[in-house]
Amino acid sequence: LLHDIGQLLDDAGAAAEHDTVDARHEQRGADLLAHWFGPAVTEPVRLHVAAKRYLCAVDPAYQAGLSAASILSLVLQGGPMDIEEQARFCAQPHAADAVTLRRWDDAAKDPHCAVPPLDSWRPLLASLLRVSAQP
Repeated sequence: LLHDIGQLLDDAGAAAEHDTVDARHEQRGADLLAHWFGPAVTEPVRLHVAAKRYLCAVDPAYQAGLSAASILSLVLQGGPMDIEEQARFCAQPHAADAVTLRRWDDAAKDPHCAVPPLDSWRPLLASLLRVSAQP
């Protein structure tokens, strides 16, 4: 639900296609979310682009299934990871969660996917808020 929030900041979502630059939406989104959520939420958000690069490196079918926009952004983000990058990525505490997040994001792109209403996410989001951020 929150992983691409950085795409909404300063039109970062259009940066790859219109400006051919990587606006680092994953870092910007994680930084914004860190005001309210801890690492269990922010780290997979921060790592979801790296997870795409990782999956492209270890699963050729994954890259073949990317949209044209995602392929363009992949190039701007560094392309598939090399062996050393894969090892560094996998060593990060939230790497597996980021890969799971990436897979969920891909599954959610199905136009026939049943999506719960936005308000249904409120209890989960409230449970994940940092104690100091709760009203």
